[in-house]
Amino acid sequence: MPERASVPPRLFFLHVNKSGGTTLSRYLKMNVPKGACTPPDLAAGRTVTAADASKLAHALAQYPLVADLHLPYPYLAALRTLDSSYHAITLLREPIQRTISQVAAWRRAPDAELARMGPRKRAQAIDARTLSLAEMAEKHARRLHSRSARMLAGVPLDEAVENEVELERCALDHLATFDAVGITEHLSEFADALAWLYAFPKPFPNLRLNVAPSPSRILEDERARAHATLVALNRADLGVYAEAQRRAFELQWRMDLARHAATTHETATVVLAHGARWEFHGLGRCS
Repeated sequence: MPERASVPPRLFFLHVNKSGGTTLSRYLKMNVPKGACTPPDLAAGRTVTAADASKLAHALAQYPLVADLHLPYPYLAALRTLDSSYHAITLLREPIQRTISQVAAWRRAPDAELARMGPRKRAQAIDARTLSLAEMAEKHARRLHSRSARMLAGVPLDEAVENEVELERCALDHLATFDAVGITEHLSEFADALAWLYAFPKPFPNLRLNVAPSPSRILEDERARAHATLVALNRADLGVYAEAQRRAFELQWRMDLARHAATTHETATVVLAHGARWEFHGLGRCS
């Protein structure tokens, strides 16, 4: 088995909105050469179709790191048909908190940004300024519905979902193909695990980006009134998040085991979902 690479492997980061992905993307980009990451405008205006995913995959394959693009699972699947060496990682957030954060982001959008938005996004932002969280969840239900499960299943936000159970099942099937899964609530630990797995040369700075300022945050009484509606909107996401928690804690356990092996004469093996294996031999040797 070859030595672990001194630079990160080719990575695809499935970036779910309002889940800490901006912070993690910055960390990933810190650990690859300049120009190795996809430019943020590469996927502007894309629609999620098999044909579009196949077309864009050729452009994505030119970059060792695919990040900052908010691309759903079909793009990863298409990319892996061209280059099966891509490892997939994602970061998921507790669904109710993620949804609240999304509404807060719409609410704090400045006027200058509104002018650059398309009609749909502008309407969401304007409504967020005047409607309560519960009213936003009712009026913009489809845009707030199980975002993580939709991205993992490859279901566009504008497409109606008839079967929540099937949406969750498909999302979980696809999540099983990811090499590393983290949760926002333990972002630092996930970044540490990625550094261990992929030999990142730079440590995680633990600097949170794109965090809502206090004036735009949604208060507890407003959250409480919307809670039941938000739970109903995120049933598939809640199941997916539970699996993400399990995967995140399992990865941390495997890293702790590997670290133990690195300081002893024992051997630990970490097997990723994608099939890659890292063997950590005693006293720090790795293959």
